[in-house]
Amino acid sequence: MSTHNKEIYPVIVIGGGPSGIAASYHLKNKGIEHIVIEKKEMLQTWKNERWDSFFLVTPNWMTNLPGIDQDLPYNNEYMTKDEIYSWLKRFMDYVNPKYSEHTDIERLYKEDGLYELKTNKGLFKAEKIIIATGMFNQPFIPPVAEALSRSVNQFHSIDYFNSGQLAQGGTVVVGSGRSGVQIALEIKTETNNNVYLSVGSMTPLPTIYRDVNGVYWLNRLSGYKAGKSILQYKYDDLENENIKHKISQNMFSCVASGVKLTGRFMLGRDNLIEFSDNLCEVLDHGAEYLKKVEAQIDNEIEKSELELPDLQVDFDLKTIDCHELDPIMFLDVEKDNIKNIIWCTGFKPDYSWIDLDIFDTFGSPSLINGCSTKEKVYFCGMGLQPDKETKSSFGVGLYAFSESAQRAVEALMRG
Repeated sequence: MSTHNKEIYPVIVIGGGPSGIAASYHLKNKGIEHIVIEKKEMLQTWKNERWDSFFLVTPNWMTNLPGIDQDLPYNNEYMTKDEIYSWLKRFMDYVNPKYSEHTDIERLYKEDGLYELKTNKGLFKAEKIIIATGMFNQPFIPPVAEALSRSVNQFHSIDYFNSGQLAQGGTVVVGSGRSGVQIALEIKTETNNNVYLSVGSMTPLPTIYRDVNGVYWLNRLSGYKAGKSILQYKYDDLENENIKHKISQNMFSCVASGVKLTGRFMLGRDNLIEFSDNLCEVLDHGAEYLKKVEAQIDNEIEKSELELPDLQVDFDLKTIDCHELDPIMFLDVEKDNIKNIIWCTGFKPDYSWIDLDIFDTFGSPSLINGCSTKEKVYFCGMGLQPDKETKSSFGVGLYAFSESAQRAVEALMRG
């Protein structure tokens, strides 16, 4: 239910996505009055910022929606964009949070012991704040994009919905994370035009390890374990088209379909695009990184004494031999008929509106126990990272967002 501002709220939750709604759920359970403030509309990202053929990266059993969890399918299939939104909308209806949509916060600051939010809808005041906007909320396009020929149609993956948006001709997809791979594969399959996938760096997860989805292991290594019991892949899953389709969305399938791999996008100058010549080195580094992650998983299994039947379902997941590739170092926009560039270069945080001394020298929140600051300001829905050396491009997803929000609420109550 939408509402308007009052004089002072005990808590204001900033962000109307799953993390913000989960924070509302846990605050309600503790009897704490609050309001959720959302810049656009509730569940904006899941409703309006995914391409049409999007599938969740985690299987159904890894979606945790407190209060309606018992109704969710418990299997290894993957939800479509519309299915995900439908479940999240149902979760929001169940929680029924007070919220104010289309409320743009210009500045968050402290005045006379209270936190004040200057917005386009007036001033909101609170005793405590939960920030549930996540780490990855600002689309990032590197500056090299500005020097490219105006004849090239450029946009970020957040604005890609289907191949029908593309101008007729070749497409360069920049960024080889899961979004980049899936979009490159889709465009090649649907248009049969030339598609190039630019690989800058690789910090891959195992697609499946010990017959369990690789993203589950990243969550567990990052300290999130409060979900349903682990569901391994079974032999029947080998015949499930939904599961096979999702698992086959990988770099090997891209190459097999005719997508051409390049190194990092280095330079765009009028009609010339230049890539780095270290593609093989990057792929080798990715393979070593993968071995490190798998060793961490083995240690976690042993330490936690997890009993996992050794099924070893074989999905025949092939890998690329970089020495068999002929990487491209240059493209001529005119001669190679390059008409589109899709920047699957991820997102960066934007905390420019927070006028509080709660950030480190790099501009990241200085967090205590992963959610608290030295102010009465708490964060939830941040990134997944097993340790400082193991980088990850994954934020807290539908497996861990409720657990993350619960931690923030419990810290708020202690503070």
